[in-house]
Amino acid sequence: MFLVSARDFQIINGGQTTASLSSARHNYKDKADLGVIHVQMKLTVIEHSLDDEEATTLVQNISR
Repeated sequence: MFLVSARDFQIINGGQTTASLSSARHNYKDKADLGVIHVQMKLTVIEHSLDDEEATTLVQNISR
């Protein structure tokens, strides 16, 4: 199975990781090459059959 396309991405509970990557990239000493950094993630696909309220509830439950 391959991911062909995606839309409406959200990072849930990734604030610390995002801030760390940004800091590593923009730190004047290190200037880390993010192209060689790997970050583990979990991708959850929310089906189109859910209405907006159900999708919002699901996203809130994931973040808990």
